[in-house]
Amino acid sequence: MSTTQEAFSDFKDPSLFRNILEQSLAGFWIWNTQTREAYLSPSFKALFGYEELELEGSAETWQKLVHPQDAHLIEKAIGDHISSNGEIPFKENARYLHKNGSSVWIQCTGKITQRDEEGNPLIISGAHIDISEYKTQESHLKISEERFKGAFEHSAIGMALVSTKGRWLKVNNKVSQILGYTKDELLKTTFQDVTHPDDLNLDVNQLGQMLAGEIKTYQMEKRYFHKTGKTVWVNLSVSLVRDTDGLPLHFVSQIEDITLRKESLQKLEAAITEKEGLNLKLKKQNTKLADFAHIASHNLRAPVSNLQALMNMHKLLEAGQERDEIFGKFEVVLEHLTETLNELVDAVRINNEAKEARLVPLSFSSVFERTKQILSGDILNKKAHIEGDFSEAPEVKYLPSYLESIFLNLISNALKYSSPNRIPSITVYSRINDGRVSLHVKDNGLGVDLEKQGAKLFGLRKTFHKNKDAKGIGLFMTKTQVEALGGRIYAQSEVDKGSTFSIDFNDA
Repeated sequence: MSTTQEAFSDFKDPSLFRNILEQSLAGFWIWNTQTREAYLSPSFKALFGYEELELEGSAETWQKLVHPQDAHLIEKAIGDHISSNGEIPFKENARYLHKNGSSVWIQCTGKITQRDEEGNPLIISGAHIDISEYKTQESHLKISEERFKGAFEHSAIGMALVSTKGRWLKVNNKVSQILGYTKDELLKTTFQDVTHPDDLNLDVNQLGQMLAGEIKTYQMEKRYFHKTGKTVWVNLSVSLVRDTDGLPLHFVSQIEDITLRKESLQKLEAAITEKEGLNLKLKKQNTKLADFAHIASHNLRAPVSNLQALMNMHKLLEAGQERDEIFGKFEVVLEHLTETLNELVDAVRINNEAKEARLVPLSFSSVFERTKQILSGDILNKKAHIEGDFSEAPEVKYLPSYLESIFLNLISNALKYSSPNRIPSITVYSRINDGRVSLHVKDNGLGVDLEKQGAKLFGLRKTFHKNKDAKGIGLFMTKTQVEALGGRIYAQSEVDKGSTFSIDFNDA
């Protein structure tokens, strides 16, 4: 019995050992280093597509099966194991030749299992395991990793791996370009360090939701701080990578620089706002122009036509009393024309004064008392009861001439349109509404049907009662003055019960 065969006799049940070798998926072998005899198990030969009797059990057979390009790997691994007296393990991966001509990846392992009388290595036993599938997967994984690395590094957008605590683990060149930091500088920081504080809470909250399994991904627009200190707008997309047990490993962040887009949008929004403001201003100006056009077309046409008619009549009449009478009518028509032109000039003057108005603190009580003195005759004639309460807002910053005109117009109107069936009662008071001073003039007069006439209430030369002194100028001029300084005027009224005119002054 050869030494190699004797190696099997060391087992108490050699048949059991043989059965294990033959049924095993691993190919077992025994090699005598001195005689170079070898035992190759049936499963060893099957690894390469051979039946047991097709291959001779020898070291030479084994050597012929090794792929020529990998033979040196096996020789070196065995040599190192023997020369080190077993201290260097014999373990190597190499390609073997299959019967069909293909290559089979094998993991070769072995160990000195018997020594001669002098202690030198005699028998080496080992196993061959087919790792071709593993190698294929490894190759595919390597290709995938290379592709990922290429896509990661050369992506047109920033890509980063971020720890669950927020530390940058890996960043590509685009992230460095977007934020202005080198890769090494970023890897020493966290994303929190370079995130705008106004955007940090939303970002962190969504990361928390992702870690808790409430959401799988999220996307948001946020701001980072560039290394230079400027603000960078990005579109951020984040997903979470988990291990096989479902535990979080790290985040994958995609970072797209949208600073130029945001700046363009902001400029566009500013331009739209400016255009809307300009359109509103033009609309107001057009409204005013329409008012002036209405004055010119309506109020100037009549006196001019009258003048033309009188002129024609004057030419036809001979000198005498009748002709003198016609000439005398010129004065009346010219006075009416002058009055209308003055109204136009006053409206223009109000707007021009408002542009350069210097507002001063004015006492409501003082203006109120002065107005009562001016209107004292009407107040006495109508036995009107008039009172003021300015305790809540004693004063307002305003143009003196405008405030006096407002008091005079509103109170005189309350007297002018008082009811003949009751004693006029007028209350003037101030309030503070939403931080703005307001003035209110309340009466118990004739009132106005706002449903029918509300749209015309502050129109030029709009009158609503048959009063010989009504010209429809006072409310129009008051509205013009109030709006010229940024305020607003409005009214509440019921027919034969009275009216309340209110003015909200501008914050200034």
